[in-house]
Amino acid sequence: MSNECTLDACDGGGGCVVAVAGEGTLCGERDPACSDDRCDGFGQCRLSEPDYGTSCVGGGICFVGTCADVFYVDTLADEPDASPFDGLCESTPSAMCSLRAAVEQSNSMGGTPQVASVPPGVYALGADGSLASTDDLLILGSGAGATVIDGVTTPVVDGLLSIGSGATLGLADLTVTNSVAAGVYAVDETAFVGVERSVIRDNMDRGVHGVARIHRTEVLDNQTTGDGGGLYSPVPSFIALITESTFARNAAGGQGGAFSGTALISGSSFLENEASSGGAIHTPGFLVVVNSTLDGNVATISGGGVEFDSNPPIGPSSIFAHVTISDNLAPSGTAIAGVAPLQPIFLNTIVTGSFPACSLAPPVVGGSNMVDAVSAAGCGLDVDPTNLLVADPGLGSLSDLGGPTAIRPLLPTSPGIDAGTDNVPIVGLDWDQRGEGYPRAVDGDLDGTPQVDIGTHEVPEPGLGLGLAIGGLFVCAGFAWPRFRA
Repeated sequence: MSNECTLDACDGGGGCVVAVAGEGTLCGERDPACSDDRCDGFGQCRLSEPDYGTSCVGGGICFVGTCADVFYVDTLADEPDASPFDGLCESTPSAMCSLRAAVEQSNSMGGTPQVASVPPGVYALGADGSLASTDDLLILGSGAGATVIDGVTTPVVDGLLSIGSGATLGLADLTVTNSVAAGVYAVDETAFVGVERSVIRDNMDRGVHGVARIHRTEVLDNQTTGDGGGLYSPVPSFIALITESTFARNAAGGQGGAFSGTALISGSSFLENEASSGGAIHTPGFLVVVNSTLDGNVATISGGGVEFDSNPPIGPSSIFAHVTISDNLAPSGTAIAGVAPLQPIFLNTIVTGSFPACSLAPPVVGGSNMVDAVSAAGCGLDVDPTNLLVADPGLGSLSDLGGPTAIRPLLPTSPGIDAGTDNVPIVGLDWDQRGEGYPRAVDGDLDGTPQVDIGTHEVPEPGLGLGLAIGGLFVCAGFAWPRFRA
């Protein structure tokens, strides 16, 4: 565990803690004494018993020094609470505890964080519209495939789930789908959403709108006529965190089919998204992307993979480390395009696919990358002699090889095996994109010297197999953590 993390505020068996509300630090591995039903797999403790909520309530949210009240939803009916200020979740007319009643009771609790524990079922919201949360709340489902919040018949303007100013909404182990607007909508930059182990899909005006932390979540088949079909983070100086997640088949009429905003991205895959510019990602600020795959995304104008749109410049140089950018399409810049604040830095990254790969000012810098020879000069990657300029990078097809996200593996004949550099100024790169159990720096070419591979996949030493464990980057996060500024 990082020495910046302490155990005095929020361990609760979770092993990854925050000392001060709002402070966030990168942490090491979680406490091994923490059992699966008490940890959410991201270094945070998870609510599993009624009395287990003194410090942490899961969903990536840690309420320091407070107790969380729990409302147990026990009906699929979409009914309002009979008396929202009495502290009892009792909807009318059934006198049960509906999901809407639980949210309404949470809003009346005066700043105390709440938990709505939701059993399996399809919770079809009706004529009363969106679930509007104005206080800190975790909605804890029973699994992404089991607990479904469905807006197919719900008249909403902003989002199926909306978050008021200054409030935090945590979503864990559930699906949000079929909203005629956004799936989840934060009203301004003071509202925050954390989503874990969930699915956000088939929403008509973005999957998530607002400052967000997305972990082990699938964001699928969402669309918008504007920017950011899967996730739209509208304030460039606020940083989204995307880890171990998949964004696939999202579409934007504007920029950023999967995501638009400033972000730290780790262990994630962006697949077959589409937009006018930035088929996968559009950023008006900067990006740090590590151990991630951008494959098969399409832009109708420019930037099949990524579109930089930093005018005026915001933030430092973007960094791409151990990233695979493959087979994206656009008339201009199939991999990356646009105007960056400073030269993006590529390290141990693969750029391959249709020509021309880059249409970017200023051009990319960095070493130990593997790039199609025809695109190297246009990307600025023909200068550093450590870059491999190849006719064929030796990539396999998109595959599930054991981690939480699909990757494009290096084939046994790939020139990228053992061709990377260990000199990467980013923490959390001990594993490849699949996470813990898939270590970097093995002797994949059997020359006697362990060395990292280029791209997202580390080829195991022949005869050692693929490994079994799943894990990744752990983050220590208070509920205000994502609000630190760039």
